[in-house]
Amino acid sequence: MGFLSDYMEFTKNSESPEAFHRWMGLAAISSVAGRSIYLSKDHYNVYPSLWTILIAPSGVCRKSSAIRIAESLLRDIGDMNILSEKITPEAIISSLSNIRIREHKVVQEASGVIIAKELAVFLGRERYNEGLVALLTDLSDNPSKWSSSTKGGGPLSLENVCLSFLGASTPDWIVEALPASIFGGGCMSMCIFIYKDTTDRVIPIPVDGSADIKYNLISALKRIRERSGK
Repeated sequence: MGFLSDYMEFTKNSESPEAFHRWMGLAAISSVAGRSIYLSKDHYNVYPSLWTILIAPSGVCRKSSAIRIAESLLRDIGDMNILSEKITPEAIISSLSNIRIREHKVVQEASGVIIAKELAVFLGRERYNEGLVALLTDLSDNPSKWSSSTKGGGPLSLENVCLSFLGASTPDWIVEALPASIFGGGCMSMCIFIYKDTTDRVIPIPVDGSADIKYNLISALKRIRERSGK
């Protein structure tokens, strides 16, 4: 079986809807692939970075549980740049300023994955979040070079940007809690919204997925992470 088939088998005893797990499996693949794998569109490349947001009423479809499974696998890989919960624009830029060894070459690779189980907390309407929205909009296009000047400091720059996003929200929070600026730019056009209002899985006492399957999933993600090319 392939990674996604194994992932669905691994999560079959979770109460989250099947669609949530399928998209979290795809998000895990995109997070490890980063900028190393691409589709050529002649004048530009398309990178497999997914911005996935699970949408469901509160307490119904176990959104956070679905994200937590994918997050756990990504953390078990090691050497993954995971940004979670509340974070400032400056902290994102600092975290993305990575130097990696790839194919025996030292490269700057501004890759990472943002995990926001409560999108309303991560991107609230507070004024200081306006800079965060603008930054995410810029980075969502995965630019080869990005730079910005700072007040009282020198320019900030990133190279080879590839950012993935795993988030969750309720329908009400999307309308009421997110800043209006996020809808006017290009950031939201990058997002794939997976909506469910019910789940056909009712499992009073969930059972952990097979340890053997988990090992296979982690091994597969490590192999994907080392791949490169068109």
